[in-house]
Amino acid sequence: MITIISWKKLKLLETWIRLAKSVILFIPLVIGVYAAFIRYYFTDWSSANITWRDIIYTLWKISEPLKDPRWNSAMCMLLLCGVMLVVYLRHNIGIKESDKYTHSHTAWLPAAYGTAVILFWMSTRYFPWATLRHIGIVATFTDTLQSGNRFVGMVGELCAFCVPAVAAGVFCKETDAGAECINDKNPIKAEPIINRPIILVCAFCTIVSLISCANACNNYLRMEYRMYDEVAAETEIDFEDYLPTGTETEFYASDAGYISDESIVSTYQYSREGTHVLYTYTASGEGEYVEFPKFYYEGYEVVDEAGQPMAFEKGTNNRIRVYLPKTDTVKEVHVKYDVPLWVSALYLFTMLSWIVVIAVLIARKKHIFH
Repeated sequence: MITIISWKKLKLLETWIRLAKSVILFIPLVIGVYAAFIRYYFTDWSSANITWRDIIYTLWKISEPLKDPRWNSAMCMLLLCGVMLVVYLRHNIGIKESDKYTHSHTAWLPAAYGTAVILFWMSTRYFPWATLRHIGIVATFTDTLQSGNRFVGMVGELCAFCVPAVAAGVFCKETDAGAECINDKNPIKAEPIINRPIILVCAFCTIVSLISCANACNNYLRMEYRMYDEVAAETEIDFEDYLPTGTETEFYASDAGYISDESIVSTYQYSREGTHVLYTYTASGEGEYVEFPKFYYEGYEVVDEAGQPMAFEKGTNNRIRVYLPKTDTVKEVHVKYDVPLWVSALYLFTMLSWIVVIAVLIARKKHIFH
């Protein structure tokens, strides 16, 4: 929508130069995420080898208003931004073109807000997904997205861009000529007035932001559970997300492991931290195995206490099965997920890139206003 609104600018060479610069800047900010995606897409983590619930079951409906705080916060942000946008547009009606403060840097506001509204609609069951999914490319698209929160997750970001821009127009200092506002040509002319409406808007935005963070904070507080629980931490119970194809709910209902013959294999220790499992045992016979309560994915490696590889495969109920060599002394089994060094390095590079970009933006802002 924003592109359609600004299609005339696509005729200008300067527009394409700015787009090229944006792409170049965008690459280091996302390359760490893309590296992990590319690395694991060509393994059994691809969409053909994992399963999840149909996207229809993840969409928001009005009968479940408190199901997910993300939808609640998105509705609040849309309402706030919509009210402010109406005030902003009404203020511009009847003002001479030379006095308007609808500058080029805010012309995108209606398109951005309209996009946010459509994205919110697409995250609900009132969007015609059921009909559209009969079209092959639409079905593939929604299967790739997996969940309705992919749409609603962008609503807050769009509103976060809209609210400050609208607020700058609604609450700027009134003058005989109309209004003085921050614009590209005179960035230091504005003199914002700290009044009751601004305080209310800031308070409302703060409350909405806290609501938006509720889900993430809840997951953070459950980190110990996610790190140490034997099975359930690996699955998103609501969506049955990223499970090996053919996995049934009962496969992860229990955190009990399985030993091929308990009269031959004796267990001494079992612990789990993140993707790492430590298991110690003795075995009086050959050909025995243990199945850990962890789903099998390409990328796991299994070694003994000396770091030597051990035989393992996908076992019953898609769990990791490790074959145990005969031993009269206690031996260790270490199961861990191997992340290539280049993936971790690119992810670190992306994090550093974000820090640099934020620092540059802050420095530029200080330079403009001083």
